[in-house]
Amino acid sequence: MARRVRLTSGERIRFRRKCYGWSLERLARATGLSVSALSRLERDEQPVREREIQAIADALGESLADFYRDDPSAMKREAAG
Repeated sequence: MARRVRLTSGERIRFRRKCYGWSLERLARATGLSVSALSRLERDEQPVREREIQAIADALGESLADFYRDDPSAMKREAAG
């Protein structure tokens, strides 16, 4: 039986960004957030607010439901597809 992987919000942001091949700089431009703010979010050094996660999901063209899906292998397939 496969074990479910639970990602932190920061891990999820980094994973999704990297699946799309985006740099922190590109995501910062697309969201209006600073590179340093995104970096802190990815390292879980500050809590992610709803408006930030919505801006990130919107920039990547995803719904919040898709963004919070718990299957990293499915996320990678979707990003590549």
